[in-house]
Amino acid sequence: MLMRTGFRRDAYLLFGTYGGFVVYAMTLILGVVFILHGMRPRFNVPKGWKPDGSKPGSYLFFAKIVEVSPTDWANSFLNADKDELLSGYVKNSVLETYLIAQKIVPKIKWLKRGVTLFQVSTIILAMLLPLVVGTLALVPEPSEQRQQAEQQEMVPPAKSSANSQAQPKGHELRLGSQPPVTQNQSGKTK
Repeated sequence: MLMRTGFRRDAYLLFGTYGGFVVYAMTLILGVVFILHGMRPRFNVPKGWKPDGSKPGSYLFFAKIVEVSPTDWANSFLNADKDELLSGYVKNSVLETYLIAQKIVPKIKWLKRGVTLFQVSTIILAMLLPLVVGTLALVPEPSEQRQQAEQQEMVPPAKSSANSQAQPKGHELRLGSQPPVTQNQSGKTK
């Protein structure tokens, strides 16, 4: 509508502001999605990793600890030889550290992408704020635009004699008389 009424600058300013906000919102939302995807819990558990009878599959990993009963978990420490317990603990620690390192690579990749999108959205916001201020300051309210457009479209009336202008009955002006009192839309008299 602004383009048709001759307010091209205002239309471009509004389109730029709204378009900038859409780009800002999309980069911000994508950044959040990427970060949440990177932070979501995921476990790299080998398929053959099973408990050994009543002994847990791991002394460290929660999912393998709860696969055995609490009694078997406690007995795996109490009934084990000191060297066997130490060797099992070190073996679990080394294996699980490597499994954690494997899952960190994709997590970091998604987190980097999300942080980059946050940075881009912040730059877009920094450019968008002056645009919003300019839009608020320069673009008139829709009612003002409509009035300005109507005034531009109006053709000035042709000059004619006072006798040719018809007055409604009962509102004739007489020499030396006051114009008739009328009420405007708010009910106040003019």
